[in-house]
Amino acid sequence: MRSFQGQQPPGPMRGGLGPSGPSVPTGQQFTGPRGPANARPGAPVPPPPNQPGPAPRFVRKPTDKNINPKVQAIIPESKLYSNLLEAEKSLDAVISRKKLDLQDSLSGNMKRTCILRLCISNTATDQPWQLMDREIPEENLFDFDTGMNPSWCLRIEGKLLNGDGKLIEDTEESPRPKLSSLLQSLVIELDRSEELYPDSNVIEWHQSKKSSMPPEAQEWDAIEVRRKGDENVNARILIQLNEFPDYFKFSDELSKVIPVQCATKPAVVMHIWQYIKYRKLQDPSDKRTVICDDALRQLFGQDHIQFPQIIELLTNHLKPLEPIEIFYTINVEKAAHHAENYYDIKIEVDDPMRKEMTKTLESCYDIAPELAALDEHVCFGIQELNALKSKREFFTMLYSDPASFIKTWTASQSHDMDVLLADRTLNNELIRRADMFKDPEILRESIQLLLNR
Repeated sequence: MRSFQGQQPPGPMRGGLGPSGPSVPTGQQFTGPRGPANARPGAPVPPPPNQPGPAPRFVRKPTDKNINPKVQAIIPESKLYSNLLEAEKSLDAVISRKKLDLQDSLSGNMKRTCILRLCISNTATDQPWQLMDREIPEENLFDFDTGMNPSWCLRIEGKLLNGDGKLIEDTEESPRPKLSSLLQSLVIELDRSEELYPDSNVIEWHQSKKSSMPPEAQEWDAIEVRRKGDENVNARILIQLNEFPDYFKFSDELSKVIPVQCATKPAVVMHIWQYIKYRKLQDPSDKRTVICDDALRQLFGQDHIQFPQIIELLTNHLKPLEPIEIFYTINVEKAAHHAENYYDIKIEVDDPMRKEMTKTLESCYDIAPELAALDEHVCFGIQELNALKSKREFFTMLYSDPASFIKTWTASQSHDMDVLLADRTLNNELIRRADMFKDPEILRESIQLLLNR
């Protein structure tokens, strides 16, 4: 193959096609495993090195699902499909609205108030008073080493009750939260001598999200602590609840503004806004500016503040809640001992409907690919139906008046040929002959135009 320098290569070079295939840049030749001399006749020649290949074809998928009115005139039953399509649009609108309602509900605080009832008890084993009731052989009457160590077991159990005081059952369909998921930490302090009892007298448990144990093994409803001892022990139990969002207690200055003992940070900001709005403390010229009264001046230490500054200024007035403190005496004078009272704590847990609503939304997203595939299948069917309609119109017109139709059709094809070969002048007499359409150059131009569509 020769390169063309300073002259136009023979044949039309429009679109990179000519009688001998793709055009070659000036001064370059094709290289590869098959050289120019060894190239097989008619074989496609690879592009030269460092030259971009042909642009990938973009295939547009059909998106129209509506039947052409002309098809409805031919097939009256297609009206049922149109009715079904309208029903589908109405159903999609309802589903979309419900999905938005579910998302809006899930973004809110879906909580319900329950009662966490703590039951504290202990058992005693191998205590001296328990060994006195046992029969001892005569040969061991003076043997004071019995080989048994007196011990006790402290048990803390949690039960979840609804607002009416009824126990919430744990079922597979609606599992209730375990005690471990409701606590952030649990600390038990034993008031006894470390010299006589070297075992740890401070027992701590903290919720950890990075544990290697499976979630089922980390959840529990009761915790037991076993220690050696034959004396009553005073225990101090500290419980920190696992709350989201976190609750805070207030400083003295903030307590004068908000008439509650504790609240979340968003709730505190809302209380401040209601206080400002009720007392009309906004600057009339700039609503973002707050004119502080005596209470707000003591709280923020300024005469004027911008409303976005409130969140930052409130940080120093919010303190973590102190843990719940329970005192219990471990009694080893009885085989089993229970606390005189139960300890009820009001808590907020996730509403069971939240999990059901989440599953419903996930199911909608799971079937989305399947629905998209069905819509695409319907669109291809409509496209094929429109193509059959065009064929039917073609043959109907040919059947009605063959001579006029062929004349009109030939003129249309001639016009299309003029568009394809815009830079060439063709003889109408040549166009009438079939040999012209066998010209490989015209075929290449036509194929190239069709492929680029």
